[in-house]
Amino acid sequence: MIPVSVVIPSLNSEKEIQRALDSLFPQLIKGDEVIIIDGASKDATLEIACRYGCKVFIYPGASIGRCRHYGVEVAKNQIILQTDTDVYFLPDFMSLLRKHFEDPEVVGVTGSWVDGKNRLLGNVTCKVFEGVFKYSDCLQAYRRSVYFETIGHPDTSFGEQIGNWSQISKMGKVVYDPDIRVLHFSERNVNIPSYIIGSSVLGGGLAYKYGGGGDLSYMAIGHGLGWIAGQFGSEKMAEIPGVVEYWEENPDHFHHWKIGALIVAASAAFSGVLPDAVEYGLYGLGSGLFVHDMMTESMPLPELVPVVGLKISTERPKILVLTPT
Repeated sequence: MIPVSVVIPSLNSEKEIQRALDSLFPQLIKGDEVIIIDGASKDATLEIACRYGCKVFIYPGASIGRCRHYGVEVAKNQIILQTDTDVYFLPDFMSLLRKHFEDPEVVGVTGSWVDGKNRLLGNVTCKVFEGVFKYSDCLQAYRRSVYFETIGHPDTSFGEQIGNWSQISKMGKVVYDPDIRVLHFSERNVNIPSYIIGSSVLGGGLAYKYGGGGDLSYMAIGHGLGWIAGQFGSEKMAEIPGVVEYWEENPDHFHHWKIGALIVAASAAFSGVLPDAVEYGLYGLGSGLFVHDMMTESMPLPELVPVVGLKISTERPKILVLTPT
């Protein structure tokens, strides 16, 4: 079987890296290696990676693109898999990946991803991205020799994967196999499209209003603001210590769709008292909060994966961690 070098950039990833390694290591064979290129994490990321036997390199201040490039440079195998810390590898992932590289004409392989929290908006984002690009941003594999015929990953921390894949795909036969799947737990799956949707609806409402539209334009304005407020509020709440843990342990907590429903109900109760513009705006705001939460609320994925609980060891392993110059 074909050995693979798995390259994973990391930075303060203790809350997610064990889940990724737990799902990856049972699928490895003799000759495989897992290379962690870390940006000088201050949490337990390095301890966890070392416990699994990963090859760990510290690269302080480097972009994700530069970390990925360095990972290919130090890899010993001819097949490289680039991935992230916030994924979960579904069973048979590695065996399906290796099988494609048995064809000597194949220079690159990519697959599909499902939102790890099973959020509707996250899954829509996955499908749109794959439908347009036939490519997964969180997993791409290629031949090391072909990689060095390109200019490699751009020195950036956003879009570095698609920038590299666009080069690889021009070098020969590439395969998109939707059966090669990971669960992707990135919050970008919902926060970026949420802001895009909210801003687009808000902009459309403003354009309609200043283009001569009536008071109904305030409903669109409010709806867009509801999406933006719902996403912004969720992110700020998640930054408060203990909040995310409380949400996970109490799935029936006070969601912001309930706030949206209350706003809509209050607007209906005071219909005829409030000015039309205010009433329509509140309807839009409430419905925006409601729909946003319905689209971004986590749902269980029991048929795919049990979420791995993180147990961090306080022991520091005696292992050499290299710092590239």
